[in-house]
Amino acid sequence: MNVTEFLAMKATEPDKASDYGHTFISMFNQNKYHWFLKYVMGFESTHKAPALLFGGVLHSVLEAWFTVEGAKNGQSLKLLFNELMKQKQTKYKDQDKFREDCEKGLPMLMQWANTWAASDNATYDVLECERVHEVPLANGFTVTIKPDVVLSEKETGHVVILEHKSTSFSVNGMYQSVVEQDQATMYEWAITKDYPERTILGVLPDILYKKGNVCKAERPGYISRGPYALWRLECQLIGLYQDMASRLEALQRGVPYEFLFPRNGKDTAYFSDEYGVLDWDKPDPRFVPEGFTCRKDAAKEFLKGFLVKWNACEKIDWSSWTATMKGAK
Repeated sequence: MNVTEFLAMKATEPDKASDYGHTFISMFNQNKYHWFLKYVMGFESTHKAPALLFGGVLHSVLEAWFTVEGAKNGQSLKLLFNELMKQKQTKYKDQDKFREDCEKGLPMLMQWANTWAASDNATYDVLECERVHEVPLANGFTVTIKPDVVLSEKETGHVVILEHKSTSFSVNGMYQSVVEQDQATMYEWAITKDYPERTILGVLPDILYKKGNVCKAERPGYISRGPYALWRLECQLIGLYQDMASRLEALQRGVPYEFLFPRNGKDTAYFSDEYGVLDWDKPDPRFVPEGFTCRKDAAKEFLKGFLVKWNACEKIDWSSWTATMKGAK
């Protein structure tokens, strides 16, 4: 694939997160009411948070760098960034923010390339980039996980998982955010299962920073979890799906959603997600608020499909499952 073909592919690629992936799970953890509005009611924002749009473009440019013929030069970086930003322009509610992101993105990417291109080329082979891993859970559900880039050290064959991040606040703050959240653990868990014969060094946050005239590209250090942390994550994911299913079954039985999907005002204020404007009025698919669409059919299919999967799930023998912890210590 060349740069032109890559841009054409991105222009038609659905602008959505993986089904049953990190966004799906973290939204349920963060704000169950907004999860309900999105997945069960079908409300979709016509605009995205600028940070998500801008970060998505940077991810796509770096995806091209690692996978597309002829992308590893400054001219291609500029072309890719400018064209991908144009594709996202209508998603920006604030066009001043769009222009601001257009101005800062290319210097960040050039700093990244100048910092890492030569050493990455000498040190690593690319195993995969933006590949979806479908990881089955013990109860029959499947989690979808898509690491940014998975590399193999040329000398040792050890595996490194790159996680691209961008910030204008603090490199260390962004690194600590990756340390404390579950996404890095999910990446290592999935890659450990898919490459059981390899040594996994961990997740390496790949942070692009720009504030004012200062640009940095830093990789502060590996995040590596032990066997117990990976086992506990798997338990946690099973428990989350059990929780989702029990709430959705109760909804089907007629329990009002207000009892089942509480709003989290603290995280709404902190994360400023687009669903906050829907917090105070009763949602009604017949009257879609400005800035949203309502995908009622898709929502019905989601609810039906989730419960069909749940009813087909194997019931876990908890005593046997807990015994597996002995091998995870």
